[in-house]
Parts: sequence; C-alpha cells; structure tokens
Amino acid sequence: MVAQFKLVVLSIFFDYISFNMFKKPVKIGAQNQLSGKDRKTIRNKLVKQFDADTIETVFGKHDKITCNKVSGSKMLIYIGEDYPLFVDGTGKEDFFPSTYLCHAYQPLAKTITLNEGVESYIFNGANLMWPGVHDISTLGDFQKDQVVSIRNSKGFTVAVGAMGCSFDELKKNADGSGVAVYILHYKGDRLWDMGSKQYPEVIVEAPEVKA
Repeated sequence: MVAQFKLVVLSIFFDYISFNMFKKPVKIGAQNQLSGKDRKTIRNKLVKQFDADTIETVFGKHDKITCNKVSGSKMLIYIGEDYPLFVDGTGKEDFFPSTYLCHAYQPLAKTITLNEGVESYIFNGANLMWPGVHDISTLGDFQKDQVVSIRNSKGFTVAVGAMGCSFDELKKNADGSGVAVYILHYKGDRLWDMGSKQYPEVIVEAPEVKA
C-alpha cells in the first residue's frame, strides 16, 4: 500500500488548507508527547503507507515525538527533536512527511526530480506541472494522490505533494500537460519554519537506480 492524500476531502478546509497547506501561519493548540503505546500505533499506520524499513529507522532515531494539534482544524503535526516529521492533514490518517524527513531518510517516499530551476515556481505557490518534471523513474506504477517527495536538479528535497494523476492516466496524456503534483508542503513554508531551517544529515540514502 502507498500513501495517498485525499485532496477532495481537504477541499472543505479550503480557506486554511489549499493543497499547499502551509502558506499561512500555523497556530498550535494542544501538544502532547507520544507515549510508547501511541508511538507503536502511529508507526504501525505509517509502515502501511511508506517504506516500512525506513519508518522503523525513523522511529528508532527519534526518541521524542510530539503531537501538535493545529488550532481551528483537525490537522496534526508530529515533531521530533529538531524538525517536523509527519503531518496528518485531516486527523484521519492522511499522512505526508516533511521535506526534512524526506531529505534525511531518502527511501521513505517515491521521488520526482525537477528540471533545473523549476523549484522557484513551487516556492512562489505553484503546483508542479508535467513540463517541469525531469525524471519519474523511481515512481513505478504510481497512483493518483500518491504522496511523493520532490527533489531539485542538485538532489535536495524541496517539496512534498500528491500525484495529480495515475501512471495509466499519464500514458494517455499525449501532450504532457497538466498538474503532475499538487504541492502540500515546500522548503521555506510555515512547516519548514518549525524546524532548524537547514537540511539535516542524510541518515538513509536513496538506493541507486539500475539502468
């Protein structure tokens, strides 16, 4: 199973969550550190949606994880010692990882690589369009709404989003137009601001793609 983000569900929160969920300031309400039981529950949910071995490594490396509820919404942000780890955008297990986590634990989610300079459009609030995509070789037979990480031409994770179509739909897209990924979070937004604002050390490198 792969992580899929329910964009239709989120449309009911359009004023606060408009796909790119962290353009506006985020006010945190209730906070609590995850207990051992809570950690196990969340981990078991995440291993069904992301790379299981990588999730186990993440939880082994992060002893303290805090659940932060966003005021005025059902959004939950799970924050480690140094940076945000995951977001549950609806409070209903619609998880996606932060750019920090995707950079540090690279096999966590499937990855799209951008053409040079395309990240500037994402940083200005645009979704990723197909003409800006350089490589999707690691995606395989992807599904619509599948959560993916996005790397720039230099290999840095710059955003996280949900696929705008399935692989089968892409094959029918003769002119290569349309939305490739709906951006949920990018480097420099309000979620990024909750962390160190610097890329963390790479803990698990992405596997080499065989030619």
